[in-house]
Amino acid sequence: MGGEPASSVRERLTHAQPQQRELSITRKKNGGSAGSDWKFMGTVFTHVSSGNNSLWGVNNAGAIYHRSGISDATPYGTRWDRVAGSLLQVSVNSVNNEVWGINANSVVYRRRGITATNHMGTSWQAIDFIEAKWVSVGQAGVWTTSNTNEVFYRTGTGNGVGGEGIDDTHGNGTEWQRVPGSLTQVSVSSASNYVWGLNGQSVYRRMF
Repeated sequence: MGGEPASSVRERLTHAQPQQRELSITRKKNGGSAGSDWKFMGTVFTHVSSGNNSLWGVNNAGAIYHRSGISDATPYGTRWDRVAGSLLQVSVNSVNNEVWGINANSVVYRRRGITATNHMGTSWQAIDFIEAKWVSVGQAGVWTTSNTNEVFYRTGTGNGVGGEGIDDTHGNGTEWQRVPGSLTQVSVSSASNYVWGLNGQSVYRRMF
C-alpha cells in the first residue's frame, strides 16, 4: 500500500477471501530502522492501511474504522472511531491521506472531505466502476484490479506527489483506463511513480 514512513503494520491476511480471516494490528517503531518491538493496537480486523498519522481498518463484517489521535505526542493514537459505510478493503495515500476502498459488491469508493486537520473525511462517493477486487492509491494515482484480474488506472489521479488533482474538486479522475496485463493485486508507492503487482506467486513492476 504505498509507503508507510511513520509506522509499519503486520498483516495476517488472505487476499482472495478477506472476510474469512482476522488481523491483530500492531505498530512497529521505525525511525529509519527495523525498530525494536511491536505494540498491540487492536483485533478483529481483516485489512489495514496507514497514511500520515492516519490508520484505517475494516473487519470481517465490512465495518470501517479510523484510528484517531495519532501524532508525535501520541504515536499510537487515542481511539478507534467507527466510520459509516461498509468496505472489504481500503487504501490510504501516505502523502495526503487520500482514502479509496472497495465494498462487497465490488464497487470502488473514494472518501470525500479529507483535509490536513480532518483525516476521517465526511462521506463516501461511489466511482463509476464495478467488479473491482483491489484498489491502491499513491503518487502514480489510483489503480485497481478486477474480479477477472484485469488492471485499470484512473486517469487524472497521478503524476504528482500525492496524486495530481486529487481533492474534492478533481479527486475522482475522469475515467478507467485498461492497462495491459493480468494481476490479482496492485500496490502503488506513495513516494514514487512505482506500481507493483501480483499475479499468482509472481511479482511485477510497471515500467513508465
